[in-house]
Amino acid sequence: MTRSARVLGVGVACPLGLTARAAFAAVEAGIRRFVELDGVFDLAGEPARGCRLQSLPGEDPFERALWFARRAATQALRLVASGSTEPVPVFVAVPAVAHEAGRSRRLKEVLAEAVSPAAELRWTPRSLIADGRASGAVALTAALHELHDGAPRVLVGGLDCLVAGDALRELSRHNRLLGRRNCDGRLPGEGAAFLLLGRASERTGSPELGVIEAVVCAQEPAPFAGGPASRAEGLTEVLAELREHWPQRVDEVIAAQSNERFFATELSTAYLRNVELMPEPMRVRALADALGDCGAAAFPLGLAWALDDFDLRARWRGSLASAVVLSSSDAGTVGGALVTAATGESRAVRRNDAGIS
Repeated sequence: MTRSARVLGVGVACPLGLTARAAFAAVEAGIRRFVELDGVFDLAGEPARGCRLQSLPGEDPFERALWFARRAATQALRLVASGSTEPVPVFVAVPAVAHEAGRSRRLKEVLAEAVSPAAELRWTPRSLIADGRASGAVALTAALHELHDGAPRVLVGGLDCLVAGDALRELSRHNRLLGRRNCDGRLPGEGAAFLLLGRASERTGSPELGVIEAVVCAQEPAPFAGGPASRAEGLTEVLAELREHWPQRVDEVIAAQSNERFFATELSTAYLRNVELMPEPMRVRALADALGDCGAAAFPLGLAWALDDFDLRARWRGSLASAVVLSSSDAGTVGGALVTAATGESRAVRRNDAGIS
């Protein structure tokens, strides 16, 4: 299996910005967009809150997610916009409703609009992965397999919306929202992120944004959905295997999780068992603090955040960087990826040519 891949393009769309640079500049500036969500109340009778793009109409969560996905995929696919004779395989982390009748076809139509008529996307039976918040890690694993099998480019990403329609009402019904009746609840979010990957062994002259050094997935035997106790066995396994690929400390950890205590405890426990890999002092960036729980989009958004932070480091501090991006699904799927910054000439030219704007 291919252990690494070059990141050739990145696209992000979320309530804080419709490009990676705009979104994460807002995050770094401390901007937050948690608003009251009309028509849905928590069990205390108070309006639900979440990170939502208020200017975007519509209450169908899947259609809202597709709106973000179209913009993110268009940015990531700039390098193939001029036309490619070979179709680009696609692997997407999606909410469970994406497998309903007509939804998958609608997704394929929307992403087809992200490339020029001269280019083509290729879908496989495993292209759509609905495995919760860590679906993006599963999708990334499938993408690396596809590169290993000979594909020169692969598109991988995720989309979700938890701040509208049935998705939001389901959280409210089960008292999963942050509020007076649940001080350990979650703030939902929405958005999408996509990455265009190329084989690490090939140097075609295209600039790169960074390198996916390794990705690991595991199963937590005592997940969030099974009860309050977390032994963090799955996340410990993920970090231990990533240590084998990177025998030094990373610069930061990006937690693409919900803001609930369970996942903080899980990370703390796994951290203590893998201190050799962790930053010193410990540096954790929590995606949910800025964007809420983004569901299936969380892991790809975390990867994009790491790549954007590398870019800032390169321009302002002249240093390279590395990060671990982690995510856990409520049902127990756990994933992590080791990401490093681009080097040399590729780093110098990537901003204009590879999709971060």
